[in-house]
Amino acid sequence: MKLEEVGFKTGVRHHNIDLRAIENFLMIHIPELAWVGIEIRGVYAEIKISEKVPSPNRADKNIPANVVARKNGVIESIIARGGDAVVKKGDIVAEGDLLISGVLFRENIYKLILTHAFGEVYARTYYELEETHPLFKIVQKKTGNRLSEIIVFLGETEYNIGKEEVKFDKYITEKKNYEIVNCRNREIFVEAIHIEHFEVIEVTRRLEHENVREALHKVLLEVLESKVSKESEIVDTKIEFKVIGDYMQAQLWAEVIEDIGIKKQIELNE
Repeated sequence: MKLEEVGFKTGVRHHNIDLRAIENFLMIHIPELAWVGIEIRGVYAEIKISEKVPSPNRADKNIPANVVARKNGVIESIIARGGDAVVKKGDIVAEGDLLISGVLFRENIYKLILTHAFGEVYARTYYELEETHPLFKIVQKKTGNRLSEIIVFLGETEYNIGKEEVKFDKYITEKKNYEIVNCRNREIFVEAIHIEHFEVIEVTRRLEHENVREALHKVLLEVLESKVSKESEIVDTKIEFKVIGDYMQAQLWAEVIEDIGIKKQIELNE
């Protein structure tokens, strides 16, 4: 195991560990990793990783292909870098319509020419998004009743002091970690965790309509931005709010200029 190769194993004192060096070691020796992060929490280590996403294979430009619309829109501009454009500004297109043809017709040439069409086709597209948000929130309020316990780690041995069954219907737990620094035998790791369970009751609080509108507007804009590429331009938005019972509903309409072209391989039997 890669972690054991750098001495990161059960029983090791975390003060002697260079976490950043271990992260770099894993990134170098495990090529499938895109990111790794290590945090020490008490006597436990939390390791988070993210794997690399394989890059999509680039289209082989020797394979004949058309550019078609991936969604409905009104053509704003078209740049055919390969193939022949078959639409112009102002044309209304639907998903799947041909935009740039890889099938070429030329005067005095009496056979079809197949090529790999590509280019940019910008169109005005339209989005309609909807989101709801409650006009209240439930918060937890401490009653003043609580239970406490302490867990002591002496090396790899765990001792529990004052542990009781929590009989509160609802409660929250808070923890504080303490390392015992005045231990005579510094070769043994000693740590204490103070745990408190607080009884809580749930209280309903009404929210200001203006705050809810701001929250909904922010969420809808984030959703819209996640649906369009960074190269797209959001040219206009309109939002309407409606209160329905204990909820507020928001509808967002957006006009976007974006590249709607997508390549589609030409089948020779078409």
